[in-house]
Amino acid sequence: MTANFPEQLNTTCLECDGTFWKLVIHDGVESVRRCDCQKGSAKSSALANAGVPARYLECSFDSRSGGKQFDRFEKLEKPYWVVEGWAEQFPDVESGLLLSGPPGVGKTHLSVAVLRRVLLERGIHASALFIDFRALLREIRGSYHPDTRESEMELLRPVFEAEPLILDDLGGERPTLWVFDKVFEILNHRYNQRKLTIITTNFSDRTTGSAKPPSSSFRKTPVEETLSDRVTTRLRSRLYEMCRDVSLEGEDYRSNTLQANFRSG
Repeated sequence: MTANFPEQLNTTCLECDGTFWKLVIHDGVESVRRCDCQKGSAKSSALANAGVPARYLECSFDSRSGGKQFDRFEKLEKPYWVVEGWAEQFPDVESGLLLSGPPGVGKTHLSVAVLRRVLLERGIHASALFIDFRALLREIRGSYHPDTRESEMELLRPVFEAEPLILDDLGGERPTLWVFDKVFEILNHRYNQRKLTIITTNFSDRTTGSAKPPSSSFRKTPVEETLSDRVTTRLRSRLYEMCRDVSLEGEDYRSNTLQANFRSG
């Protein structure tokens, strides 16, 4: 499970100005930490090696990566502290995390920020792995071709063994019996082995209460699917035990804040 990234320019780091040390402020307390640039370029960094896509390589708990500061959004402040606390305590945590909420609220950003804190800022040599669930399913289907070099088990072995594993966009694939079987195989194995997993999903088991009645008798209110609908009730029950449920609420950061910045620029 690897990804290819474009070559990075060898320039002086803007954060530390080439000193390899940077100022960090946490809870109002200033401290100095080794700069991430000392870990090497994005191509060879622990985040890239863990499979984090190039777009998310700079995601962190501070103001980098587009200036998204979760603690400044009222609805996101509590989830932000829960997830950052998990990253600080890893591996001494009892369960994984299930980050659920609508698109654009920062679920993937927070999950990658965990890897940055664990692998780069704390320097823990963990067997971390980032997996886009839909991409994984495509690779598994591709492994059934007679000319493929990797078998299904060879593809799944790092997914079974990684810790922490980030499984991004669970439920995003159209549910079929085959998809249900693969979801259960992966998560049930990790459940039995007590592996720490961080899951992001656009689906939850909470109703939004925002559905409006149809404006005419010819229009029907769409039925809101739950995570149980997408992965089965049986597996959803396992997830309650595997992961702490962290709900993120708010507006789509991409369509609101980022687009506003583009227009103002």
